[in-house]
Amino acid sequence: MTLERAFFVQARSDLEAAIRLEASRCDNCQILHALQMAVEKTAKGYAQRFGTFRTVHNAFSTGFPRIRTALLADASVRRRMGLVSRQDLGRVLRSVERTATAVESLNPSVAGRANANCEYPWTDAAGVTRSPARHRFGKPAGRVARLKLERFLDHVLARELRVQSLLAG
Repeated sequence: MTLERAFFVQARSDLEAAIRLEASRCDNCQILHALQMAVEKTAKGYAQRFGTFRTVHNAFSTGFPRIRTALLADASVRRRMGLVSRQDLGRVLRSVERTATAVESLNPSVAGRANANCEYPWTDAAGVTRSPARHRFGKPAGRVARLKLERFLDHVLARELRVQSLLAG
């Protein structure tokens, strides 16, 4: 298995965990943690493909242009997503990019010690210590946005794993 494929396989596993957590109405922080990992590994799979791989936790914001290029070139992804044109896909990509970037920022190494993150308690600027389990992460990482991002990643990863299986076999 190539490193690129391994990232996509692991991203699929993380995404399936996020979807199961979403279905069980688990705490937002648990869903966001699994979704953040799926976003990060999807981006790292593309970064590996395009030779821009770096071990960072904000891989999506640095790798999204590669994802956008790959998807805009693939009409089958647009069809599976029920989108008529490249412009429709572009609109969806902009929305997904906002949500994925918001989710990515919840990684503790990106958020820092004083900002909301989906993994560890933090102390905000007012000196109040907060727990991810009791925090509302806001509209950019809310349920509707998460579901849209989950559907998008599902299509992307299905494409990548299908294409790579065809190439391997």
